[in-house]
Amino acid sequence: MARPPNPVELSLRRINRVVDMVEANLSENLVLDDLARTAAFSRFHFHRVFHEHYGETPKEYVQRRRLELGAWLLHYSTGSIARVAQRCGFATADGFARAFRRRFGMSPLDWRTEGFGQRLMRHLPPDRMENPGSWQVRIEMLTERRVAYHRQMGPYGLNTGHQWAQVEHWMNTWRLQGATRYGMGLDDPVITPHEQCRYDICVELPEGFAANPRTPLKVIPAGLYAVLRYEGPPTGSSQAWIWLMEKWLPASGHKMEKMFHFERYGAGMPTPDIERQNCDLCVALAIEPSLIAPQFNCQPR
Repeated sequence: MARPPNPVELSLRRINRVVDMVEANLSENLVLDDLARTAAFSRFHFHRVFHEHYGETPKEYVQRRRLELGAWLLHYSTGSIARVAQRCGFATADGFARAFRRRFGMSPLDWRTEGFGQRLMRHLPPDRMENPGSWQVRIEMLTERRVAYHRQMGPYGLNTGHQWAQVEHWMNTWRLQGATRYGMGLDDPVITPHEQCRYDICVELPEGFAANPRTPLKVIPAGLYAVLRYEGPPTGSSQAWIWLMEKWLPASGHKMEKMFHFERYGAGMPTPDIERQNCDLCVALAIEPSLIAPQFNCQPR
């Protein structure tokens, strides 16, 4: 987003276009030729470039993401294992269970009852999952937002300052100072290996803004969101996230229909740095279809 892209950046943007399409269609039959066509590459070249950028083949990526989605659904939804398998693109519950055991070393049932919790305890001790008393959650109905985004892969928080600097330079170039920004962790670090976690920094675009055709775009869907204002050191935001999703959410009676959450930095909020973070933590909630049917509609370019 910060300067005219070189060939490596252009190929990565095409690969990320495919990744966004895969994420939106994990329950569908994903064919290599169709993925290569989405990237505007030949089959052979797509396979090679994808591996160069992601460290795994397209088939391995799709299988990993299906199983990681399954692990998330087993913990955050009450659907049957057969239903989870279907949502993750598996033809049978048995096939899903075998692949799940190979990936996570336990059955889907064991993961649901104790596996996720055991991993979570290693990620953050129980005594750090409590509300310090200052966190309040409100419910907001958000309208759809079109955003440009810059993606980085690796452990959350690593080199984030450089990523924010690139985005701010792009904002200044396009005279978007003061625009609302979003930080999106696209993976759950309790489930996904840290080196494979993806983080998008997004910039909200004003209505009618004509973005460069090469600028990656997507849409933040309209819908119902739980919103927690966090102010403190960046190292403490993970505690706030886990309290919101593991403590507040079950007690609230609300549910998450999909894995979609983000940090929102409004016009008056500073860019986070190593000492301070001031933002809204937002989690998409499931609501009645009669009210609204939010979708994560990726529109990369």
